[in-house]
Amino acid sequence: MRHMAFLFCVLLAAAASAAAQPKVVNSFSTTQFGSTFPGGLGYDTIGDYLYVADETGKKIYQVTRTGTMKTVIDGQALGMTNPIGAGVDYKGQLLYIADEKTTAGERVWALDMRNGFVVVTMGVLGPTTFDVSGLDYNPISNRIVSGSDGPGMIYEFDLNFQSVSSISLPASITDADGLGINTYNGLYLVGDDTNKLLYEIAPDGWVMNSYTTTSFGVNNPEGICMDPGNGNYFISTTVAPQTVYEVAGGLTLGPALTSDLVTVPVNTQVTITLRTDTGIWPIGGIALISPAVIPLNINYVGPDGTISFRFTNPPSGLGGLKVTLLGAGLNSPGFALSNQITIAFN
Repeated sequence: MRHMAFLFCVLLAAAASAAAQPKVVNSFSTTQFGSTFPGGLGYDTIGDYLYVADETGKKIYQVTRTGTMKTVIDGQALGMTNPIGAGVDYKGQLLYIADEKTTAGERVWALDMRNGFVVVTMGVLGPTTFDVSGLDYNPISNRIVSGSDGPGMIYEFDLNFQSVSSISLPASITDADGLGINTYNGLYLVGDDTNKLLYEIAPDGWVMNSYTTTSFGVNNPEGICMDPGNGNYFISTTVAPQTVYEVAGGLTLGPALTSDLVTVPVNTQVTITLRTDTGIWPIGGIALISPAVIPLNINYVGPDGTISFRFTNPPSGLGGLKVTLLGAGLNSPGFALSNQITIAFN
């Protein structure tokens, strides 16, 4: 048996922990600047602005995080039909807008934020994507993610709007309207306005966490996005009184862990072990293998503080692999950032 140990790195610099329960820390009405259906939200980390996509008014509003309106973008004048989702790239350069139920198909627009929001490009999200209900930019993968609520799906596209992957959402998520990215670890954020629930979902479709939003004062969650600077997130509601809420806590802000790149020969079994402090990660988690997404079994941390997963590289071979571990317990205070992921060839 050969052993290789790799110090893990953190997806973004995210050592903060989430509060036990979500709490609204700020809110503002969208009708004050003319938005009566704020169905999509995007956050610009460079300018500290929110972008509110209004399907009814066919406009996109640039506002401060406290609700002061700065710019109005006329989506209809640009050729949009029903702007419903928004996302901003990590450079603060491009604003992506999802356009729902158009005669040309479900579309996404890219606008140049630094040059008067001129249209850079527009693409059709493909025949398999219908009833687009949300959109965000994923800075971890440098891709666009789009949600569909009929049926519940999440799609990932490259920057040329070509489909890369998709997952089906559990049937219990009956109205997946909002879609955002947890930029601390790549989990999807999904708002279900019919059932008034907020979900964190792993890239393989596993529901990591869910919260009843009415428990912290938010009705009918629709648009959603995250501020990676402090881990707070924004939720919009499209039922009167139309409001954008800034919420702290609840989400998994502890880091997902990923190994360095390692090549596993075909038909070879490896054991992947995370050594942590006893009890810090009490309820296992999900191990995902990149470039393919392969969920491994959910385990419990052993008495020696380790948790292990076994994986066999198939005959077709997946090439260079990265192991990512996601666990709800990783948001526990005091998680040691000096532990290791060990990959052992069996």
